[in-house]
Amino acid sequence: EPIILNVTEHNANSFNLKYPTNKTLEHRADNHLYLADKQPPMPALTVTVDPNPLTYGQTAQATVSGEPSGASISYEIIESEPAGVASIGTDGAITTNGVGKFKVKVTVSATGYSDGEATSAEITVNKATPTPEAPTGLTATYGDTLEDIDLPTGWTWKNPETSVGNVGSHEFDAIYQETPEKYYNSVPMKLSVEVTPKSISGASIELGDSLRYTV
Repeated sequence: EPIILNVTEHNANSFNLKYPTNKTLEHRADNHLYLADKQPPMPALTVTVDPNPLTYGQTAQATVSGEPSGASISYEIIESEPAGVASIGTDGAITTNGVGKFKVKVTVSATGYSDGEATSAEITVNKATPTPEAPTGLTATYGDTLEDIDLPTGWTWKNPETSVGNVGSHEFDAIYQETPEKYYNSVPMKLSVEVTPKSISGASIELGDSLRYTV
């Protein structure tokens, strides 16, 4: 591997060098040009991510095809909007950390080839949709409104001012929202409420001129 030119000793704007077609010039850190074997380009590479699109909290796998046998592959998340949407391991395993978009870039090295790079298509990470269990055992008293009924964390009534209606079992619209809200879709669901009679005390009912009933 001969040194054929000391760049610091040649101030000409240009000069011609002849060398075999199977060789190439390498300008190295010591400011010398070296004659080295020319390496063939890396074969065409393809990066895929499965599945795509993703939802928040879901994992995926990046794979490379076209690389030579025994190649070394490094993975990188690029063009993340916003930053930190996903992270990737040395084996190409992807973990989603937010909602947004990103791409995967790979750098491939293999003996006898120049290094190659490839980038995946854009990957989308959408909000996740939770699957909550509907709360049970909800009760109300005749004359109440829905806002009088306490719901578990995450649940709200769609129309809290609605009357629970007459005695019996009724269904009302509710919404479940996981937190943080920016990562989860809300889930609408009908919840069953058992309405019981209202107790009356201290009331007087008069029937005609002669009968009075007090409760």
